[in-house]
Amino acid sequence: MKPIILLFISIFIIVNLQAQVSKTVATTQGNLKNILTPTELTTITNLTLTGTIDARDFRTMRDLMPLLSVVDLSGTNIAAYSGTEGTEYINFDYPTNQVPSAAFFIEPWVGSTNLSSIQVPASVNSIGRNAFGYCSLLTTFEIPVTVTTIEEFCFYKCHNLTSIIANPSYPPDLLFSSNVFTGVDMTTCTLYVPYQSKFYYGGQDLWKDFTHIIENAHGFLLGYMNYKFPAEGGENTDYITSNMSWKTNCDQTWLMVNPASGNGDHEINIIVDANTSVATRTAKVTVSVKDIPSQSITVIQEGAPKTINLAAGTLSSELTSAELNEITKLIITGNIDARDFKTMRDDMPVLAVIDLSKANIAAYSGMEGTIDNFTDYPANTIPPKSFGNIDDWNRKSILTSLLLPASITSIGYSAFAHCTNLTTFDIPPTVTSIDACAFYDCTNLTFVKIPFSITSIENDLFYSCTNLTTVDIPSSVTSIGNKAFYYCRYLSSLTIPSSVTSIKGYAFADCEWLTSITIPSSISIIENSAFSNCSRLKSIFSNASNPPDLTQSPGVFFGVNKTTCILHVPPGSRNLYAEATVWKQFINIVETPLGLNEVEKNIAEFKCYPNPFTQEIVIEIPNPERTKITVDIYNIAGQKVKNLANGNTDEQMKLLWNGTNDLGQKVPQGVYICKMNEQSKQLIFNFGKDLYKR
Repeated sequence: MKPIILLFISIFIIVNLQAQVSKTVATTQGNLKNILTPTELTTITNLTLTGTIDARDFRTMRDLMPLLSVVDLSGTNIAAYSGTEGTEYINFDYPTNQVPSAAFFIEPWVGSTNLSSIQVPASVNSIGRNAFGYCSLLTTFEIPVTVTTIEEFCFYKCHNLTSIIANPSYPPDLLFSSNVFTGVDMTTCTLYVPYQSKFYYGGQDLWKDFTHIIENAHGFLLGYMNYKFPAEGGENTDYITSNMSWKTNCDQTWLMVNPASGNGDHEINIIVDANTSVATRTAKVTVSVKDIPSQSITVIQEGAPKTINLAAGTLSSELTSAELNEITKLIITGNIDARDFKTMRDDMPVLAVIDLSKANIAAYSGMEGTIDNFTDYPANTIPPKSFGNIDDWNRKSILTSLLLPASITSIGYSAFAHCTNLTTFDIPPTVTSIDACAFYDCTNLTFVKIPFSITSIENDLFYSCTNLTTVDIPSSVTSIGNKAFYYCRYLSSLTIPSSVTSIKGYAFADCEWLTSITIPSSISIIENSAFSNCSRLKSIFSNASNPPDLTQSPGVFFGVNKTTCILHVPPGSRNLYAEATVWKQFINIVETPLGLNEVEKNIAEFKCYPNPFTQEIVIEIPNPERTKITVDIYNIAGQKVKNLANGNTDEQMKLLWNGTNDLGQKVPQGVYICKMNEQSKQLIFNFGKDLYKR
């Protein structure tokens, strides 16, 4: 009997070994399916790749290699690819160093994947949407130290995952990836994190849901991963928390780290020489510990500004080809026209900071301006589509700062559309008109002060400025256009001045963090859906004794909770509102003395910027009544993490929060609440790949 059993075991082992077909392949991007024979494609179970790959090669592994189970990509680099032959089946852009979306994803009704083990390249910085969806045989996954972003559904229905090894010291950003681990049993899957990192993973959305988070007993933690230096250079301090010996290595001679090595916890000084070139330069400082994945500090130094005096229309000829491609900061004096704006927009790919404060904008008539088949560009006007286009062509999303000439009188149509890195914008008081869509989709714009010379806020002016938290509408404005503030989602309070007579359709629709609005008695027209889907509205102050007629605007407050939102109306007008179309839908209609909401405003309406923030947020509080002000930061669970002011009575306060708690520890990235007395604003802290210390 025993010989028979041994025979069966031997046969099983032989069959099993024969079933495993291993292959090591050196490839170039997009060429894997051509290197392997048809037989190899259908029989290989274990594949090791070296060289360069892209989304087409992932599609080959997923769709043409049905038995593929063990994949080692640690010796590869992932290149960018754009086209229809990648993992998405449509024309799609796949970035460098990303495990592409749907890399090994197969719908269960189409088939299944045998993938049980994969090593991804150490250079990967992001993992795409649904990359490993339905990989139900996958048991463990190691996240490289360089990963900062994991997109939604990445590990969807990976039922058998028992361990995730996360090498980044700070958790990758899952703020907009709520379904990353759907289908993973987070009570049995163990999350392994680096030394001193459990605090951050344990406080971060989704990561904190793992029941078992085990921290490495040895290693190191860097205080900051990224630094920005001005062109003149300087010195900054980082901190290494470690229980081992460590050393650093710089890849550029213009940067020095002192000390270059050490043992245990230690401050290190990063010293950068002046940059005399106009080009931005980058260096890497690699910190290494034995048997622990190395980590890199990225140092970016701005280029020196280029100052140039121009005759109108000569910018492109006054700069060399190298300067056009390398200048990040530009100061212009003299005269410019629409041709020069086109040069800045189309021919200067890294230009981010522009100072036109000492320039004059001349008139131009011709076909070489910012718009095709358009010839008339008046003087003292920012030309239409100067730096953006709502159709998404020729946008200058890299633009972060622009100083305008003091003499300008108007800003043209779509001038800054999709300039997604603009954070604040000063509009000179000489400006009398701002055309439609001028700031369309400026998603990082946090504050705009509209000058008193403006009488109309045009259509789509601030459409989808999602981080706009504060806007001052001056008393000169008489009308607010269609979708003027549509989807300004973090706008929290709004007072419409008594000069305004009309609010057009969808003007403030989908401003989902708006909690209070004041509608003046001057309003005669509120068009349909003006405040639709303002779902967090708690109070509406309508100052008109006779309710504005909403007969033609039945959806003006669609999506507003009319049971919990209180409608404040003037004394003696409650019954009129209770019988008026739409207004009567509000359950709580309260007669409030006129001006009560203004008194509340005097207790300091505060603003926070930039928001979201990566390193430091400014909290500005005007306090003309010198009220006692207390400011605290709370996490989303309602726990206080930081006190910034306690009974302060200064007339004007500017507070800074750097993302640390009362113990000086950096808090996890995510959503926080800044509470100033009884007022609150939402803050978004996102250190990840965008954290830069200056």
